[in-house]
Amino acid sequence: MKYRHELDYSIVEKIVRYFEPFECAVVCKFPDRIEAMGDGVYSKIREYTESEEYKNAGFVPQTYRQEWDRKLYAVALKLRYAVAIGDNCYVFVNTGCKPDFFKNVQKLAKAFNQESVIVKDAGSQEAYKLGAGFDAEQREPTGAFMDNIPLAEILQRAFSPLGMPLNFKDVDLQKMTCIDTWAGYNNMGKYMISQIAQKIMEELGIEPNAAQKNA
Repeated sequence: MKYRHELDYSIVEKIVRYFEPFECAVVCKFPDRIEAMGDGVYSKIREYTESEEYKNAGFVPQTYRQEWDRKLYAVALKLRYAVAIGDNCYVFVNTGCKPDFFKNVQKLAKAFNQESVIVKDAGSQEAYKLGAGFDAEQREPTGAFMDNIPLAEILQRAFSPLGMPLNFKDVDLQKMTCIDTWAGYNNMGKYMISQIAQKIMEELGIEPNAAQKNA
């Protein structure tokens, strides 16, 4: 953790206690390069890797990566997961105890060309590496969950004017964290999120429940 020594450990402990009751997952953002492709990967990525532009460049331009990351982020919010933002990853927190959390993040990771995600169960701080893709179930222990996330990056983003903190009861924790939620958006923002998320959710077979569809 690059900036771990600069963190206020009292704040870290509060975040640890906040995450503990919930299922959590760390999903990397879309990579600079696409090393391998296979079935089940989001169609736009497949289309792009077949293009002359990709064959000539060999890497994914930043504009494409940002577009795909935005879709990943939108789906998580649409599913009512809280999202902590790191420079290179998202930490999804199943604060609403929604079903199929791990299956959904596996599908999203697969679609964004990731081989694995880091997950933890509700009521635990032990982390596991879980293969991307709907059928992957074998877990590999990776130590404490908080040691597997770029916490310093997330805390530094708390001071961004675009940050939308979750409503924590603890004032210090609210000031120091940047965790985004569906509830933090107005009707127009929710509409835009839904539009961004709709196509990829359909393609990956991820369905919001009835309440989420109508909200």
